[in-house]
Amino acid sequence: MEIGVQSFASRSQPRFATKDAERTHMLQRLAATCRIFGRRGFSEGLLGHITVRDPELADHFWVNPVGVPMHAVRVSHLVQVNHQGQLVLGSGMVNPVGLL
Repeated sequence: MEIGVQSFASRSQPRFATKDAERTHMLQRLAATCRIFGRRGFSEGLLGHITVRDPELADHFWVNPVGVPMHAVRVSHLVQVNHQGQLVLGSGMVNPVGLL
C-alpha cells in the first residue's frame, strides 16, 4: 500500500437503525463525493453527475441536479428520480444523459 493511501477494503460497512438514517448517511456521502470530484476537475461545467440508488426504494436513485457546480453540491441540492427519469423529491433539472 502506498503511503497516504487508505484501504477501504477492510472497513466494515456501517449499520443503521433505520432506512432514514442510512439514507441520510448516503446523501451526505454523495454530496461530499460531488464536491471532491468538482474540486479535482472531474466535471464538465454544470453537467457532471453522480448517482446512488436509494437504500429503501430500489427503483429510485439520487443525483445532483443540473446547474449546481459539482464543487458546491450540498445534500439540500440532491434530487430523487425514478427509473423513468421523473423527479420524485427535490427540485431542479436532471441531466437526461445521467438517466440512460
